[in-house]
Amino acid sequence: MTRQTVALAASVLVFASPQISRTLDGPAVSYPLLSIVFAVLLVTIVVTWPDGVAQRSRERHRIRSGWISGAAVAAVAVTLIAMAMHRWMRTVVWEPPRADMLIVIREATRRFLRGGNPYTTYRTFDAPWNMVLPYGPALWGPFLLPQLLHIDFRIVTIVGQLFVPVWCGIAAAFEAAQGRRASAAAWLAVVVALLVAFDVSHYALIGHTPVYWPLLPAFAATVVTRRWTAAACVLGVLVVARTTMAALIPVFLMVVWHHDRDRLSRVLLVLTFTIVAALGPFIAWDAHAVWDAMVLSYPRLMKSVVWISTDRGAIDTIGVTGWLLDRHDGSLVEPVQLMVMLATYAAAWARIKRGGHALGWMSLALLAFSMTTLWPVYYIYYDVLLLLISGAMIEVFAATPHNPLPRRRLIEAFGLGVLSLAGLIAAAVATIRIVAVPFPSIPLPQRACERKIALPRASATDAEMVVTASSGSTRDSTQRLVAMLNGRVLVQQPVGPGWDEIHFAAPHAAWWIGHNELQFTCAASFAPVVSRLDVRPAKAAIW
Repeated sequence: MTRQTVALAASVLVFASPQISRTLDGPAVSYPLLSIVFAVLLVTIVVTWPDGVAQRSRERHRIRSGWISGAAVAAVAVTLIAMAMHRWMRTVVWEPPRADMLIVIREATRRFLRGGNPYTTYRTFDAPWNMVLPYGPALWGPFLLPQLLHIDFRIVTIVGQLFVPVWCGIAAAFEAAQGRRASAAAWLAVVVALLVAFDVSHYALIGHTPVYWPLLPAFAATVVTRRWTAAACVLGVLVVARTTMAALIPVFLMVVWHHDRDRLSRVLLVLTFTIVAALGPFIAWDAHAVWDAMVLSYPRLMKSVVWISTDRGAIDTIGVTGWLLDRHDGSLVEPVQLMVMLATYAAAWARIKRGGHALGWMSLALLAFSMTTLWPVYYIYYDVLLLLISGAMIEVFAATPHNPLPRRRLIEAFGLGVLSLAGLIAAAVATIRIVAVPFPSIPLPQRACERKIALPRASATDAEMVVTASSGSTRDSTQRLVAMLNGRVLVQQPVGPGWDEIHFAAPHAAWWIGHNELQFTCAASFAPVVSRLDVRPAKAAIW
């Protein structure tokens, strides 16, 4: 199994190679070649996946425990993860979101908490174009709590990003304690590879999908231990979070058919009920809005905006789609996807019938869908990699081959998962206290107006703003200075010549724990007229 773990670490680095190359100012990556190497590597991992559970059950009686080695490996893993959290959190509190995914979720959760339908069209101060919510409630629902607590959503995504690396670190420590040093080193390599892959792409600034990533190990645990009903429930939640997860359903049903046919009807019922229970209320609320947002909006956006963009954003991607678009064969994207998915499902049926790795073939189905979708954005492959890594990680802890874990042990495992998630949340709270302060003081490098100022803050309580401003004119003129915090107007203050302190309230509703954006604009109503041809308003200055 050690070779499999090393191969998983290598596949993560291969996937991240374009970002690594750009970071190091290296040569441009050939995406067609990268797509082939990436796909071949993952297929090889799945096809050659050994029965790691059976192998460990045979070895366990020969292994001496080495808790000192385990503690040392755990310390290394904790250090790596703490460094990543600190680095990402520092980036988050100083930088605004770089894409509209979190922005539309922010607006949708705010609208939902006010009693409105989240599936509608949005335009905001920081994304002034039409946006709809294309995600299911299992993705945006977890952001309701940070919305209520005024916590920067990206702090939540950092917690989600680090969940699987934390458990990879636990697997490394467990293997070291069992005397399997090579396997422990391999799992530490997976931790490093994941942190590098997340870090170089600055995914924390745009990440939205990490909120459901803790469910991937849960799904892997239920599949590996053959708890089919629980697996159906978790898979239903994943589908409601991200519709691409529907690619797993045919393979999952194949696995249940071959391994526990009597439970197939119950599994299908639980899967269907989970999806309908989550989406049903919103469909009843406004079926047309849900259909347009979750089904029609993505193809419309891809074909009318992304495909015709000149920045090669749709071409320089892993998968078949970019290659077809580069050859001006966009009309073939959907037929190719249909053929590839049918071929993948046929291969999965044949392999699973002969004992193929269930979770591995589900991952390959998701890989096939991702590589042939309308626009295979890079973050879509995180789901594939994390699902494979989760499956290998669960096999480290499973005790017996071909038998489900006792219910008590499975409940204990889920309890440990919840406990580790709570620990990550506590670590995030402590880190935000380190990288930001409750009441920041920001000295500006130069006098300025119409500028945006980052205000990292570790609190969202009411506060008072104090700035020093001047109209920038020696004449007897008045300039009107407008201050906005995160798009909310706080004050419209007349500013005269000379430097004066301006005090104004910044209420709790305007603040976020994390990044805040303070913007000043000038809106003079009394501009000094130098001549009839010169009607330029006087600019204000902020010191």
